[in-house]
Order: sequence, then C-alpha cells, then structure tokens
Amino acid sequence: MLVFGCSSSEKIPKQKEKDQLAFTFERTACFGTCPEYKISVYMTGRAILEGKDNIEFIGSFECQDCDQEMLAKVIETSDRINFWDMEDKYDPGVTDLPSTITTFYQRKEPKQVINVMDGPEELKELESLIFDLYLKRTWTKISK
Repeated sequence: MLVFGCSSSEKIPKQKEKDQLAFTFERTACFGTCPEYKISVYMTGRAILEGKDNIEFIGSFECQDCDQEMLAKVIETSDRINFWDMEDKYDPGVTDLPSTITTFYQRKEPKQVINVMDGPEELKELESLIFDLYLKRTWTKISK
C-alpha cells in the first residue's frame, strides 16, 4: 500500500546548481495493475515523484518531509552492498513483470541496475529501503 499526502498545487522550485541528482528509483509497468512511477532524489535531500499509472497520485509531486539523513542512509546502504559492482541487469526474460530501475550518480559515471527478477538479496534490501523511506512520505502536488 502506498501512503501519500496531498495539498494544493505548487510550482516546481527551480533546481539549484548544487542540487545535483543523487539517485533515481523507478518501477515500470506490467500487463496488470503494477504501480508505475519514478522518484528522483537530489543531494540536498529534495525528492520528486512522477506518478505515471496505477498509483494513487498521477503527475508530479514533491516530498515535504524528505531530508539528507534519508539520502545518507540510502547511499550508505548502496556502498555497503557494493551496488557499483552489481550486474547491470537481472532479467530472466519473463515479459509480464515490472522492472525496478535504480540509478546512482555519485561517481564520474552513473551506475544503473535493472531488476526484473532474481536480483541479489542485497539489491532487494536497497529497493525495500528506498520504498520504505520515500513512498510512505507526504507528497505535495506540483505543477510545471
């Protein structure tokens, strides 16, 4: 279950030069009713949710209670589980499954891991942490 809070529409704040992307977390569609969304988290702790389909809120939302402490926990976990050394894709070729796409940007080149199925337990731990930390927050609708 996804928990969201919603209040009045606000303009998307202009991205500051130092507000660099830290990571993105995306769930893709399936042939059923899988939630489809993307969360972008910046080094300042700011987080943006783009709800696409089968999720309570469709459109752009900004997290009202996300912070750098949450981001630090995610980065520490990614380092501990050796995210940067994982395979780029875990996909047994089953077509009806959603993908979870996690991308980190802390190094010279981004590292993306696509997990369709059979990813290592450490990757599942990271995905669960991101889900628990970010999707159970207060999100405010923003307009572009």
